Amino acid sequence: MIEHQNRPVSPTESEGGEMKTGAEILRLILEYEQLIRKGMSRTESAHHLAMRNRNFSPKFFEALVTLDPNAEDSEIRKCRIEELIPGMILQEEVRSTTGGLLVSRGQEITPTVIFKLRNFHSRRTIAAEITVAMPKTTLSFVKGATQGKS
Repeated sequence: MIEHQNRPVSPTESEGGEMKTGAEILRLILEYEQLIRKGMSRTESAHHLAMRNRNFSPKFFEALVTLDPNAEDSEIRKCRIEELIPGMILQEEVRSTTGGLLVSRGQEITPTVIFKLRNFHSRRTIAAEITVAMPKTTLSFVKGATQGKS
């Protein structure tokens, strides 16, 4: 699989089907991780890859979004909109006061999401607090940054 991960897959090739599928999955996961490192959310990254790779089952891309590698290492808490930082994961849908869905549950907090939520909050169209999961790596960074302040 590793040997074939960067080779284009020809639709006419029939030999080594499982190995080629595994190589393609490996390539997609590496691309997914690269998009996340560039600042895309998990959902945006999976959607981007799904649009480019239509021959994969939608369940594969759904798994990329719903599988949270930090789930066991996170703290769930209420957070004020002003306190949001990139890397947090929404644990509830964010809806406007009129009921419109603004951000889905499971969405990773990115700078764009923070800007959007702060804008809605300043217009008093969303609640002041939301429930988020804070991965321990993010939690350690925040605690370290706040402990230095006196």
